Amino acid sequence: MKTRSGFVSNSSSSSFVVKVRSFFFSRTAEKPEPLVSQEEVDKLLGYGFKWTSIDSPTRMENGFYPGQEDVIWRDAPPKEDDDDIVCMGAVMGYRVTCNEDEVIAFLVSNNIPFSATTHYGNHSVFFRRGDEHLIYMENYGQTFEMYEWHDGEPKDKVIENMLNCMDADGFRHPPIRLVPVKEFLIREEELQAEFNKDEDDEDEE
Repeated sequence: MKTRSGFVSNSSSSSFVVKVRSFFFSRTAEKPEPLVSQEEVDKLLGYGFKWTSIDSPTRMENGFYPGQEDVIWRDAPPKEDDDDIVCMGAVMGYRVTCNEDEVIAFLVSNNIPFSATTHYGNHSVFFRRGDEHLIYMENYGQTFEMYEWHDGEPKDKVIENMLNCMDADGFRHPPIRLVPVKEFLIREEELQAEFNKDEDDEDEE
């Protein structure tokens, strides 16, 4: 799949987390079965996912600063007695600055469960293996902070702006949305086809 640099389905910072194995609770506990197969791990690595020491997409998004790449990303999966895998499991992550829907399409097409924070943290997205829907949850505080908070406004205006963030009939979304996977993939294919057409038209010119 090409990367859309001009016509995009979305353009924002987003982070993704795939739990490969759950945490152990203690070093003596029975180790849980992997949540993701080795074949799926290979697909994730091929796409660009990396092993990470962070198990939350929000923490990954907030903690991704220049000079901290060596703290966030790992060269290899944690060993069985590693503190990371005992405390939080084996985790893979991925971060993009645009076109997060392409990453979501890759994951759901391969039936790989994940959690994500998208559009600068305005939304959280979840997918369980085998589900027919993606779960979108709105992070209203983040949305208010980005779009509706203005220093010096009167209290009534602040409250009005807060409610505007939760206006499901306007340009905001309801707290939780179930997005059918099939519809999502059809929409993404349509966007990709439109992008490819635009690319072909530019080549002809």
